Amino acid sequence: MEFPGIKEFKLNNFNREVEIFFLKFMQRCPSLTSFWVDGMETAEFISSFSELVAGKTWPHLHRITVKSCKLTCDTLSKIIRSMQQITALDVHCYEPDFYSSNFMELVELLRPHFSNIRVLHLRAYDEMISPMAQEILASCPLLEQLTAPPIDASVIAEGKPWVCTRLQELDLMIVYKDSSLPRLQPLVFDQVARLVRLEKLWMDLHYWMIPDQVVELTFENGLNKLSTLRSLRFMRLGDTNQEMGQQEIDWILKYWTNMEEFNGRKLSENIDGKNMPWHPT
Repeated sequence: MEFPGIKEFKLNNFNREVEIFFLKFMQRCPSLTSFWVDGMETAEFISSFSELVAGKTWPHLHRITVKSCKLTCDTLSKIIRSMQQITALDVHCYEPDFYSSNFMELVELLRPHFSNIRVLHLRAYDEMISPMAQEILASCPLLEQLTAPPIDASVIAEGKPWVCTRLQELDLMIVYKDSSLPRLQPLVFDQVARLVRLEKLWMDLHYWMIPDQVVELTFENGLNKLSTLRSLRFMRLGDTNQEMGQQEIDWILKYWTNMEEFNGRKLSENIDGKNMPWHPT
């Protein structure tokens, strides 16, 4: 039997025997458009899945989420190369050196889909700074959500204007090298200011990275340029050690009137062991 009515499929933390069963069952769903998988035990599952994608088993598949699975960069490349269209790609991979030097190759594979991509989350623990985010932000007009590796501020400041004015969620750490923040951050904020629909903005410092400087929300460094972000509801600047004064706080209250949560420090614990709210410094 085939099941042409099934368009979305989700798998979560199954053992190897069940993985094989569901993979066979998925082949009977030719109309599949969305696939979500989390916590598979073996690399064989994703590898076999990539073979089926390459074989055009699901010609309408355009949304993929892969979380906490054994995945190689080559396998991901094969999946991207084989899909006829991609509107959403969400990959959480914590394998060491997952992207390595192949990261920009993945970007090139995604390039034919730039006009259609709405969601792109590429998460990994690789210790690398990549220009990938600038490529995406300057090329994907329909983009609504983006998570990308850290980026050098100079790449943004000197790059093409961002065209993704539909963006609602952005998770991006911006690194300023050699005390360049006062010169570059106003130019970076010119780009961010284009994102007038932005609701969630994360610019956390990665646990493995101690750059010379990270983003600073001060008037001196261009905070006033972000008055266009009237839809902003969530902002997270974990471990970035913000030093804002009363004027900056008053400005935030005036222009970011939809703000619901502003995170600036690590979670602390009270005497009962319960997590306390985040607070800006």
